[in-house]
Amino acid sequence: MSIFVLFVVFAVGVVLTMFSGEIFVNSSGDIAKRWGIPKFVIGATIVSFATTLPELIVSAFAASEGRVDMAIGNGIGSVIANMGLILALAVMVKPIIIDRKQFGRKGVILIFGLILLWFLTNDGLLKPAGIVLLFITLGVFVAESVVSAKRETSIENYETDSEKATGSYLKNIVFFVLGAGGITLGARVLVNSGSEIAMIFGVGDELIAKTMIAVGTSLPELVTAIVAIRKGENAMVAGNILGANIIDALLILPVCGIIGGGTLPVSVTNTIVDIPTALILATIFIVPTIFTKKIQRWQGLTGIIAYGMYLVGIFIA
Repeated sequence: MSIFVLFVVFAVGVVLTMFSGEIFVNSSGDIAKRWGIPKFVIGATIVSFATTLPELIVSAFAASEGRVDMAIGNGIGSVIANMGLILALAVMVKPIIIDRKQFGRKGVILIFGLILLWFLTNDGLLKPAGIVLLFITLGVFVAESVVSAKRETSIENYETDSEKATGSYLKNIVFFVLGAGGITLGARVLVNSGSEIAMIFGVGDELIAKTMIAVGTSLPELVTAIVAIRKGENAMVAGNILGANIIDALLILPVCGIIGGGTLPVSVTNTIVDIPTALILATIFIVPTIFTKKIQRWQGLTGIIAYGMYLVGIFIA
């Protein structure tokens, strides 16, 4: 297969994964409404997890096929791309004013989660106890999201009206299955074509995963960011990316570890370059913002520079 065809196949995988994710989100949200699940729970769980589903499925497939470097590279690479590319570009367009309490709580969870991830993998192996700790931290994030959403939603909005769900049960179930199937197929296409591209260029799966695949699976966050900016809802960009990064950092590696039999080997590059880079970017965007209540253009510029330096570093390493 020629390199041109491989890139076309890779692009098809990205598009299939992205649009299948949107179908999955919409149908699962409507099904949840019809089952009487409150809106704040839908928003705090289904929507947050759905935007990270492409990254999770791609890494899960890679781990199941023994491509551990690709699985980890995609997970951590997506966190880095979300901040150093997507959030940074959004802030450069327009500074984002945030709610200190909401942003601060989730920001602290993200920084703590990245520090915990680095600590648990510093010896080159994510062990069962570490997997449990990461899942517990993820549970804290989900609980905080649900409680916060409930607190900030008026009593009348807690009710779920089934008539507000669009389409029939059968239609939503069909779309749910098609969405899940499309994500699965797109993820497999991404993993296989990405590996072949890596072989042709003589680079490792990990490098392809940190760049092409990480950016490709982060497209849902990018699309969300573009739509939010057009609507003047920049704060939504920061909230979505924070939530997505927390899930990427705390869910993908543990799931890959379970698939791998309870442990997950982590490369030296992951522990001394990738996770620290993610932590640096998180610090740039979170710590000053907690004090100023605003993500400013200088933070976006600094994030883009840091991301550029990271890309140069992993390509020349």
